[in-house]
Amino acid sequence: MIGFIRELIRAMYFMKPRIWSFLSGIFGLAVVNAAASLAESIMIKYIIDASVQRDMLLLGQGLMMFAAAVAAMLILIPIFQFMYNRCAKQGLADVQKAVFEHRGKLPVSYFEKHHSGSLVSKILNDAGLMASLYTGRLQRLISPIVFGLLAVFPMLILDWRISSVLLAINSLSLYVNTKFSKPIRRLSGDIQQSLREMTEHLLNLLAGIHVIKLFKIGPAIHRGFAGSNAENSRLNIQRKRLSAALSSVNTLLGLVNNLGLMFVGAYMVSRGWTSFGTLFALMNIQRRLNQSFLQVGYNIPEAQDSLAGAERIFQFLDKPEEPKLYPMTDASADDPYIEMRGVSFGYGDRGPVLDRLSLAAAKGQTVALVGSSGSGKSTAMKLLLGFYPPSEGMISIAGRSLGQRSLEEHRSLISYVPQDAYVFNGTIGDNIRYGSVDAAQDQIIEAAKAAFAHDFIMQQPQGYDTIVGERGSRLSGGQKQRIAIARAFLKNSPILLLDEATSALDSESEQQVQDALVQLMQHRTTVVIAHRLSTIEHADVIYVLDGGRVAESGKHEELLAGSGLYRVLYEAQFKQAVDGRVVS
Repeated sequence: MIGFIRELIRAMYFMKPRIWSFLSGIFGLAVVNAAASLAESIMIKYIIDASVQRDMLLLGQGLMMFAAAVAAMLILIPIFQFMYNRCAKQGLADVQKAVFEHRGKLPVSYFEKHHSGSLVSKILNDAGLMASLYTGRLQRLISPIVFGLLAVFPMLILDWRISSVLLAINSLSLYVNTKFSKPIRRLSGDIQQSLREMTEHLLNLLAGIHVIKLFKIGPAIHRGFAGSNAENSRLNIQRKRLSAALSSVNTLLGLVNNLGLMFVGAYMVSRGWTSFGTLFALMNIQRRLNQSFLQVGYNIPEAQDSLAGAERIFQFLDKPEEPKLYPMTDASADDPYIEMRGVSFGYGDRGPVLDRLSLAAAKGQTVALVGSSGSGKSTAMKLLLGFYPPSEGMISIAGRSLGQRSLEEHRSLISYVPQDAYVFNGTIGDNIRYGSVDAAQDQIIEAAKAAFAHDFIMQQPQGYDTIVGERGSRLSGGQKQRIAIARAFLKNSPILLLDEATSALDSESEQQVQDALVQLMQHRTTVVIAHRLSTIEHADVIYVLDGGRVAESGKHEELLAGSGLYRVLYEAQFKQAVDGRVVS
């Protein structure tokens, strides 16, 4: 019970700005409803006693009490209901906002370690469950408890002897309810975990539909979903079984209370120790108490669900944010414009991917990174983007290291065009505008023209207002790449990072994108990951990576004249291209 209260208090964190209004609404509603029910019971006593004693004064007092209760309800309930509902809806919005905003503050490593379905589940399932505590479940749990507490005094005043026995049995009911709460909470957590797995399988199914159909792996994917679905169903049934058992116990205890009250009350009335009115008033209060404990028994599992969701939300919100800057040795103005000096890095326990890597680029130079798969090219690019801190070594740009400049400022100096440019579902114009969110329409058009994208955009049904679909599904690969290049033009950063933006395109699209990249690279310092070595023949410096180190470096002609790894890679690609032409 203490743990439940502690977690409930933490779940109220999002209600802190409006906590008094929220609690006033909940407890105000609970008190008004409880007072109305108790007034009804007292009124029953007056009416029955008035009938038995033929005392019209008692009857008048009962009717006056009824009228006062109705008037109070008509005035107070709408006020408290509005206070509660307004705060509950604001709390729901704050939870979802906090989860979404924290997502943007997490480092890239979090997203590479967790399935996107896990985050979707947090926003849709866990945040919704936590917010349901504000929008109804907490009120449904508090109201019967408030009624039970307020009913104690009228019961003792009506007849302390009968009421003492009833309260003892009701205390037993409360104890049983709290004993059931722990296993129900555990099952609620397991159910949310299974929902998260179902969401991951569903997203795999949606995102990989082309691969699934091509390789006929639909049955395997469906088996994964069916397995998590079956586990979710089993856990839900188990929780329903516990809830049913709790409801059964509460019903039994309520029956014992009612029968005991009838027998004891009848005996006491027959001996003249109490009145019929008092007995019927106590029976009415006890009936409401039984309903209250049944509601508590039903609402404890719901509250546990919400607290289980709240626990996962806070676990997510407790994830450390990406630091503003990385602890790193200072650079000086005499250092190269871009430099990685003695940089080492590895992903977790998988060993080093970069091993004391050192490379540099002067301002305005084009530097290429080449090497076989797993040599560390993409990892070096991620570190230049500030997505990961090096485990040792120093990275600097424009005379300042990542320890001297915030990551936000560092990334503002860089434009990045990857192999598979991401295009958001929205208009073409909006996707370009992400390069500079305050850009005017003529600036967007100018950037599109520079990226050789304007002509194909104007051929679209709505031009720049054309919706591109999820992940740009209505555009070709070359069109998406040119939109990404236009976005980079609009950002107008002095440094450009290219992860071989033409490697996955057909020859016609490749030429169009290559022309756009040539335009973009002018007057910028560029670092290129090159998969096709023929595309970087004019680079100022080529670094050949092997095992996370620089195996050799120089210009294209120098490296090709030697007998190192670059020549081996180049000749292998040349032979592959020749064989391809022969086969075709």
